[in-house]
Amino acid sequence: NQTVPQAAVLHTWNRGRLTLRSGLDIRRLILNTLLISNASTFQFNGIVGPAGLIGSSPSQLEAVSAELNTTLYGVNGGPTTPLRGWRSTEQEYFTQADFRWTSSLTINAGLRYSLFGTYSPVGNFMGNLYAVDPSGKIVPDVSPFKFGPTANVVAPVTDDRPFHQPDRNNWQPRLGLAWNPGGRGSNVIRVAWGMYNDRFFQRLFDFGVLNPPYAHSNIFTFLPFPAGAKIPLDTAIPPQGRFVDPTLRNPTTHRFNAAFERRIAANTSVTVAYVGLRSDGLYRWAEPNGLGGVPQTARPDKRYARYRYTDNAADAQYDSLQVYARHRFTQGLDMTVAYTYSRNMDTYSQDVGDNSVRNPAPGLAQFPSLINLDGTPATGFQGGSRWAPRPVLAERGYSDFDVRHNLTVSHIYELPFGRGRRFASSMPALLNAIVGNFSLAGVLTLRSALPVYVSEGSDYADVGIATSPRPALKQGSLSDIYADGRYGRTQHFLPKPEIDQYFGIPTNVTDPYAVMRRNALRGPAVQVYDMSVIKKFPVTERTLLGLEANFFNLLNHAIMGPPVAVVRDARFGRVTSTLNGTNPRQVQLALKLTF
Repeated sequence: NQTVPQAAVLHTWNRGRLTLRSGLDIRRLILNTLLISNASTFQFNGIVGPAGLIGSSPSQLEAVSAELNTTLYGVNGGPTTPLRGWRSTEQEYFTQADFRWTSSLTINAGLRYSLFGTYSPVGNFMGNLYAVDPSGKIVPDVSPFKFGPTANVVAPVTDDRPFHQPDRNNWQPRLGLAWNPGGRGSNVIRVAWGMYNDRFFQRLFDFGVLNPPYAHSNIFTFLPFPAGAKIPLDTAIPPQGRFVDPTLRNPTTHRFNAAFERRIAANTSVTVAYVGLRSDGLYRWAEPNGLGGVPQTARPDKRYARYRYTDNAADAQYDSLQVYARHRFTQGLDMTVAYTYSRNMDTYSQDVGDNSVRNPAPGLAQFPSLINLDGTPATGFQGGSRWAPRPVLAERGYSDFDVRHNLTVSHIYELPFGRGRRFASSMPALLNAIVGNFSLAGVLTLRSALPVYVSEGSDYADVGIATSPRPALKQGSLSDIYADGRYGRTQHFLPKPEIDQYFGIPTNVTDPYAVMRRNALRGPAVQVYDMSVIKKFPVTERTLLGLEANFFNLLNHAIMGPPVAVVRDARFGRVTSTLNGTNPRQVQLALKLTF
């Protein structure tokens, strides 16, 4: 449940060629969250196997779960449920000046200040990880690892020890320019730059209901799962948690663009633009105490089990060339073409979509935060407990949602039946009402492929996870990996017997740069055309009755999903599904009344 009382004041002052705007916005965020997803969760390794859902053979008496996550609430007088309340106050102030220097040149300059405040738990029923200095004193305004990897403690939030420190340095200047050379309006040049700060969003903190001292979350591995068994809870077992860096700051993004717009005759316009951004201090989820497959005895800090930690270590950059053109034909046809050539790179991608053609995002890959210096090229955790931080730059690569080429062509065509006075007057009224006022509208989308994350499929480096370690390229180049249509549409990469000649475990498994780059390959491209046929019937002078027939994926083109990209999987390279949200051809009829 979320309630946000909000008050805003805006002011505008105009004097000649100068316009000044200013304002403020104050919001009180009142959040009450019941995180029921923290119910006890059993995980199995597939269907068949020692830790599979039905076991490895009929002789196995009961299923064995690979992992159980479960939480005990009401510890140390805390709430007995995962219901928590959060409160925060956000303040934003801005001022902007628009100055028309000459009749053909306008300059915009502004400054925004944002104070997003600190999220405070109601009753302070929350714990976080704080640094402890050599004297044993808790220091709440530094990184919890400042005095050493274990020189910290989970302590309750108090009025003097907030969940995270407020960020009071969110000054965001903006600058823009629009120039019309010659003053005729045929050519316009636009340039803009600005700084922007992101908010502290809810998913970063609401999983904190897992944290001690008011809850105790256990992880049990390879636990038998008999019917009717009582879920185990043991407060003597090291707990897991979800912590944030107490010095967390609001990420900063520099956005900049330059565009040239040209009007060609009365019915044609073309825009060419460069758009870019650079983001620093983006939020990232790390696992400083090892991932789920690391035994408790081998974790860097044995006081705790696996825990997730949010910091500002990620960054991103985006560059694109964008072309937009529109033309209105005299025969009733209006066409728009938009093309983008772009590159989106980062060190960490969040799950922001549903992996569909219109909202793509393959998902959130889980990267180890540590290097096991005792790692050996073997399957499964073999031992060792000498750890080193894994460089964030080792994960720099194409974003999960990077699309290199994106072309969209849309059109609206008013059919000639009944169009024009001479044509309409020569037709009987009834026939004109039947065949007149028809229009066709369509959108063609041609988009290059999304990135594919190639995984070795084994925990060869002993870091506790098998899905993220990447292989090394032994020979050839990445362009040799693609099947090039030799195996049909269901085989996008080479089959596993051939791919084994190119990929292998790196020689030095402790070197995070010895592997192929993250998201180095691409999946199938996207081609889809949607069309609508619209017929309008005039009911009265001000009322129209519209009949629409909408055809989705009119050409019935299969939009392939990403291929299997786990090297150890025998299905490597095969496409086993379509993109989410895409279907074979569909027809939808709609009736609309417009007043």
